[in-house]
Formats: sequence, C-alpha cells, structure tokens
Amino acid sequence: MKNGDIFQWSYNEEHIKNIGGYTSTTYWCCSRIGVFNDGYLRDTFWSSGSSDKSFSVESIKNKLEVKFLSNEDDLVKSDPSMRAYYLDEDCVDLNHSNSTRGNFYIRKGAVKNLEKMERILRREKADHQYSIKSTLRSIELLEKELKNVTEDTFVSPRKDSISLDDKTWEEIEVEDKS
Repeated sequence: MKNGDIFQWSYNEEHIKNIGGYTSTTYWCCSRIGVFNDGYLRDTFWSSGSSDKSFSVESIKNKLEVKFLSNEDDLVKSDPSMRAYYLDEDCVDLNHSNSTRGNFYIRKGAVKNLEKMERILRREKADHQYSIKSTLRSIELLEKELKNVTEDTFVSPRKDSISLDDKTWEEIEVEDKS
C-alpha cells in the first residue's frame, strides 16, 4: 500500500465473529471507502477519518477485506455524466451518503469508448420509443373516455401539469384568435 491508494473495505468474517456478529451499527457512519495515507487507511465518511474508522496496516491485515480501486494520482476529477463516454472500469465513483457529489473520477489515460456511447444512445432512443407508445395508449384511452363522459365519470389528470382551472391560458389564447 502506498499513499493515495483508494480501497473499498469491509470487515472480514473473523472480525465480525469476534464482535458478536453484525449489528445495526457495524458500518455506522462509514462510507466503506478508504484512502491510505501515512500508514493508515481512513474511511472517507468523515473527512478527517475518525479513530475507529482509521486502520493501521496491522488492523487491515487482521480485520478487513479490501479491494483496490485506484490511486488518487491516477484519477482526474470529472462530472458523473462523463460515465456515458467511458467504460465502467475507467470510472471511479467515490460518492457516499455523507458526500453525495463531487467525488466522481476518470482514470488518467482512459479513452472514450464508442461502443459504450452507442449503447447509451440506443438506451435513450428506446426510452423515447417507449414513452411514445405509452403516450399513444393514453391518448386512445382518453378518446374512449371522452365518448362516454357522464356525471359518474372519474376525472383525474394523470399528470400534475394538467390544469384543473375552468380555462387555461392556452384555451383563452385560442378563443381570442377566433
């Protein structure tokens, strides 16, 4: 381990057994993401690394299972939307419950992946196609309902943006043009 190494960590089974098993506080105030500096792996939940969430090399060997993510020097801070351009293996997301923004990185030297970009564009296209089909089904249903309106008809707009006023500005504009 060297300064700046970033790891995902969890307690190993032996340590869990020694503390009497999992409890609701086993990972209390932990991101389970640690940065190694000056001989200690410090959990990133608290920026300073609280004493019970800082682990010496000896503690790491005895208490933890760690997975190497990267070294800080090998990363470039980026916007999470950049994930659309790079393979997941080139993206390092260090966001957690106590720091939910500004912790997304791309590995230095990573190149945009055309297959990933195409995959994301296909997903977006499929999402729009699904929305169109869903909207067309809704229109058909509403046309049927409009043909059979009675005092007992249930009227509840399916979208919050539908006005419940007698007339909307759009309808008033149409009347004014007539």
